[in-house]
Amino acid sequence: MNFLRYILMMFLLLLGFESQAARYALVMGNADYRSMASLHNPAADAEDMATVLGNLKFQVTPLINASKREMDETLGNFYEQVKQQNAAHEVIVYFSGHGLQHEGANHLIPIDASLKQRADIPYMTVNAQQILDNLHEINSTGVNLLILDACRNVPTQLKSLVKGGNEGLVGMKPSGSLVLYATTPGKTALGHGEWRNSIYTHYLLEALRDRTKQSLSIFDVQTVVAAAVSKKTQQQQFPWHEGTLTQAFCFLPPCGVPQKDENLLSEMARLRAENALLKSEKERVVTPVTTEVEQVSSQPPTVNKPPKVSRQAFEPEMVLIPAGTFQMGSNDGDYNYETPVHAWKMNAFYMSKYEVTVGQFKAFVQEMGYTGVNIDSYGCDGLMKPQGFTPADNHPVSCVHWKDAEAYAAWLRKKTGKEYRLPTEAEWEYAARAGTTTKWYFGNDESRLGEYAWYGANSGNKTHVVGQKKPNNFGLYDMAGNVFEWTCSEYASYEDGKDAKCATGKDSRLWRGGSWYSVANDCRSAHRGGDYHGYDGYGFRLVFSAT
Repeated sequence: MNFLRYILMMFLLLLGFESQAARYALVMGNADYRSMASLHNPAADAEDMATVLGNLKFQVTPLINASKREMDETLGNFYEQVKQQNAAHEVIVYFSGHGLQHEGANHLIPIDASLKQRADIPYMTVNAQQILDNLHEINSTGVNLLILDACRNVPTQLKSLVKGGNEGLVGMKPSGSLVLYATTPGKTALGHGEWRNSIYTHYLLEALRDRTKQSLSIFDVQTVVAAAVSKKTQQQQFPWHEGTLTQAFCFLPPCGVPQKDENLLSEMARLRAENALLKSEKERVVTPVTTEVEQVSSQPPTVNKPPKVSRQAFEPEMVLIPAGTFQMGSNDGDYNYETPVHAWKMNAFYMSKYEVTVGQFKAFVQEMGYTGVNIDSYGCDGLMKPQGFTPADNHPVSCVHWKDAEAYAAWLRKKTGKEYRLPTEAEWEYAARAGTTTKWYFGNDESRLGEYAWYGANSGNKTHVVGQKKPNNFGLYDMAGNVFEWTCSEYASYEDGKDAKCATGKDSRLWRGGSWYSVANDCRSAHRGGDYHGYDGYGFRLVFSAT
């Protein structure tokens, strides 16, 4: 039976799951409101959700910063698209932006809505119940899913229009459909001024990118997301859902596949894509824009005996990273921003053997009277002060902005004459991979990650002493887990070569490596993310040139 089961799953994979229902998604995000407070996250929420659902084989219609007319027209066209084949489909409508309740119904607010009195609401907004009713009518035997991250604080100018001061949304009437809410009825969902995404969408995207969760039922996914959101907001926000489905739904069929089978499917997908990757590799290589590295075909690093470098007691211990070439990025994950895979030729450089510790950073703070860049960091009570625990001096420093890291590097430069700086993204991944091409720098077996990293499954939700886990082939510790590590590169796509340069005149920087609360997939060598501000999981290590 097990053998037949494996054969069936491989057959389904090779068919590309063609027997599955057609999948459609309309993804909307409104941020740039004209007559009320703009929002930081919804445009990015919609962009990222569209990308992830596209990777999960949905035919995605994105709509960002839309007027009432644009929302109505796009919804109408979307309904027609779903109706075309007259068959059962899997349909998702997602909205991030301002929303409010009126007369027992939820209304999604376009960017051009100018609401002066209650009577304006039905005519200048989009009724969410109407969306549900239309989906049920045209797809009554399929799966209809409405996701609302629209329970933001009611703008001041609208508070008088909300009866009883009821902020947030109300329960709906999902007939044969399912509604996922960012928070409970009558409550407001939290955006995030320092994250790219709102809190709810951040954790929903995290789950949809995690191969161990993509095949869970939609109800289990919402449970996972609700637990993460509730924990992160200290129970201020708790997502919920209402409604029923008449058939099983998961974001990556087949639903409910055990982990070992899912690994098999993932491996088969990788092997199936490998021939196409080999044929197109030259076209995928990007044009280098740098004087520090040169882009070429991949070659193993050349390891030379490191020259002696004097080190004072307050300096980080450094490891020589030999010159060489490597393939940067990944086609394995569901992350478009990890592609295209491309090759870089690297000069030799030195990198911190460990993440910069609390004690090392504290020496700089005390000598200089440094108080930080005064940018709020989520999950922090101040510079070097993560909420929930107090790290010892031999733990990696966290709750630091990239500007704090650069200030520390400048202090070291002045005291030592060495050109300490944050690594470029290309330097970081080259050093992390240490000659490997696998998901993690020890291989592809996720069960071994605990030998090399402190992450969500083993950290106890806190940092740990640096250097306790196994190092990579270059002798670097904690390149996966413990804390995310800032780089000096701008968070941008790979096509423009910014991954091999230090950014100037930009507010955002890219981080790497995963943290003490990351899932295994986010500790891969290719995983990348960026931010404008600080966060409790952000730390760093430094480099300087070997020439």
